[in-house]
Amino acid sequence: MWKLNLGLFLLRLLPSSLLIIGHGWPKMMQFSSLQGQFPNPIGLGSTITLVFTIMVEVFCPLLIILGLATRINAIMVFLLLITAAFIVHGQDSWNVKEIAIIYSVPFLVLGLTGAGSYSVDAKKGVIF
Repeated sequence: MWKLNLGLFLLRLLPSSLLIIGHGWPKMMQFSSLQGQFPNPIGLGSTITLVFTIMVEVFCPLLIILGLATRINAIMVFLLLITAAFIVHGQDSWNVKEIAIIYSVPFLVLGLTGAGSYSVDAKKGVIF
């Protein structure tokens, strides 16, 4: 059983860290230059969509790494990535969509399985 829990921990740690470093953190650092031109696929406005995207690409993965409300956070990330792949980049080539689709898979798995034993969720007895 420890192998499964170690695997789930690594599944939380690695994709979450890569998403933060490669996508969320750069958006947060370039907030002022992005806010007027950020894609607005669901009609909330560019700035609100950017704030939401940063929250989902930085703060949700941080909570996933900790294993806190993992399923909810993982589903939020999954939905953001699928929206990016098929709506924001819907007309783009496969090479552009592929990164969001690849990133979405571990978050879908975590949304279905939960965090495992090496998590805050497990320590608190959270089952969602």
